Amino acid sequence: MNFHQLKVFYEAAKLLSFTKAAEVLCVSQPAVTAQIRALEEASGTKLFNKRGSRLTLSEAGVILIQYAHKVFELEFEMEMALDDFLSLKRGLLRVASTKTYARYVMPSVISKFRERYPSIKVVLDEGSSRYVCRTLLEMFNEIGVLGVSGEVEGLQFTPFKEEEVCLFASPCHPLCRDEPIHLEELTDELIIMREEGSTLHSIVMDCFKKSGLSPTVLLQTSNSDLIKEMVAKGESVAFLVKSALEEELSSGKLVLIPIKDQTMKIKVCSANLSEANLSPAAQAFLEILHLEAN
Repeated sequence: MNFHQLKVFYEAAKLLSFTKAAEVLCVSQPAVTAQIRALEEASGTKLFNKRGSRLTLSEAGVILIQYAHKVFELEFEMEMALDDFLSLKRGLLRVASTKTYARYVMPSVISKFRERYPSIKVVLDEGSSRYVCRTLLEMFNEIGVLGVSGEVEGLQFTPFKEEEVCLFASPCHPLCRDEPIHLEELTDELIIMREEGSTLHSIVMDCFKKSGLSPTVLLQTSNSDLIKEMVAKGESVAFLVKSALEEELSSGKLVLIPIKDQTMKIKVCSANLSEANLSPAAQAFLEILHLEAN
């Protein structure tokens, strides 16, 4: 039994006519007869009874048409589901993002995406840069948004903005003065760092390493709000991307401390599996993401 034979049987059974079934299927009547006979041989039983010119279903035929009806109903539902998927009328999109961009980039992007494609469900997964990359490689998430400091085998990165990594402190901190500080001065300060595995942590630690210095790390955490609150108390300094500090800088709660001859920047990228065939939803999301960034 094959799908084509079942289709021929279904049309003939509905119409109780090989001739009419042939017209519907755009084939000859002998072709319909041949397919029905082949199906009966494969099934090991007669599917039709014929008396004169009258065609009826056998008991086996009655059983088979019930299941054939379910099969072709499912075929129709499947075609409609795929059509909805391709036309972005339904679907699920899994996006991974580092915590900073989950808070400061993703809300406006997801909002715009939902306005345009309200039937697509977006699931946002947050974690470190290392975590985002791992979930993409394991195909748990389809696209990622993160800061990138190097290549990752198996992943494709598309930059859409560049962010400055800034040193900041409470306005009452001794390092807050008119002229830039030297990096060496930070070796005597307590520094709060982003967690290991984050791009920001790697960039800051590389900066110290290239200068032959080792920072005194008071705390490592993935929580940017915690970092800002602890720094605001005046006992430590920290590094974050400038976009994560806009509110506190505007209010005067925190201030930037320029470092002489040091510029640290992060490339913010979308990411996906190399040579992946992205879903229509993922393609649409990336288009909105890159437009919003620019």
